[in-house]
Amino acid sequence: MDKNSKNPEDQELSAADAHLIDLISNMPVHDRKELIKQLEDKYSKGKRQSVRTEYFKDVDFATTYQVYRGFIQNISDHGMLIETRGSFAVGQKITMSFVLPYSDEQVKMTGEIVRVLPEGKFAVKFYKEKGDDVLGRQKKPGS
Repeated sequence: MDKNSKNPEDQELSAADAHLIDLISNMPVHDRKELIKQLEDKYSKGKRQSVRTEYFKDVDFATTYQVYRGFIQNISDHGMLIETRGSFAVGQKITMSFVLPYSDEQVKMTGEIVRVLPEGKFAVKFYKEKGDDVLGRQKKPGS
C-alpha cells in the first residue's frame, strides 16, 4: 500500500473523531464538565492518588436539600464509596459525618460526587485542607 493512501480504518476513525468533536462542541458547558469527569474516572483506572481501604461504617451526609444515611464501602485519603438509597448526580456537593478508620474520631467533611453507579452507590472526592489524612494516620508537616 502506498504510504500516501489512507487506510479505511483511519478514515472511519477520522469521521468518528469529527462527529465526536461536533457533538461535544454543541453540548452545554455543564454537560461538558460532567463528561470530562466521567471520562477521567473511566480511563484513569489504576492511577489513583491513594490506596483504597475496605471500610464498612455508617455515614450521615447532606445535600443542599436533604439529609441521608448510607454505608461507606471503601475509603482513601482522597475520597470514599458510599452505598445508600436516593438519586444523586455527578457534581453534586455533599457534607459527610463519619468515624475515621484507625481512630474513634468523628469528622465532618465536604466533597463532590464524581461517579454514580447503578447499584445505589456513588463515589465522593473530598474537599480537604493540605495535610489532612482521612485514614487517621498522622502526617508530618511538609509531607
